[in-house]
Amino acid sequence: DVYKRQNLGSPFISLIGGLSTPIIIGLLLWFFPAPVANTIIMNDMNKLSNSNFLQGLEKIGIRLLGFYLLYYGISDLVNNILSYKQEIALMSENFNIYGKGSYKTAFVVTGIEIVISLFLIFGSNTISNFINKFKYAS
Repeated sequence: DVYKRQNLGSPFISLIGGLSTPIIIGLLLWFFPAPVANTIIMNDMNKLSNSNFLQGLEKIGIRLLGFYLLYYGISDLVNNILSYKQEIALMSENFNIYGKGSYKTAFVVTGIEIVISLFLIFGSNTISNFINKFKYAS
C-alpha cells in the first residue's frame, strides 16, 4: 500500500479534509441561522420602500455570490494544501518535473478567489451603488 510505504497515514485524512468545509458551514447554518441571515441581509430589507426593494435584493444577491465563492475558495485551499503535502511526501516525478511552481499558481489563484469573495461579501453596498450609477446614468 502506497500510504503505508510512504508513511502518509490513513487515506481518510484527505476525505476528512475535503468534507470538513461543508460540514462546518452546515453546522454554522444549523446552529446559528439568525446571525448568518442577518450577516447576509443586514436588516436592510426592513428599511426598504418598494422603490428600493430591487436594490436590496441586488445587495443580497451579491453577498450570496460572495459566500458561494468563499465556500469554493476554502475548499480549493484545503485541497491544494493536502495535495501539496501528499506530493512532497511521495516526491513523485510529476512534482520534480512541474515543481512547486504549479502549486504556487494554485495557491495564488485560490487566494485571489478568497479575496474577491470577501470583497463581494463586505463590499456589496459599494458594488450595488456602482451598478446603479451606470444603470441610471443615461
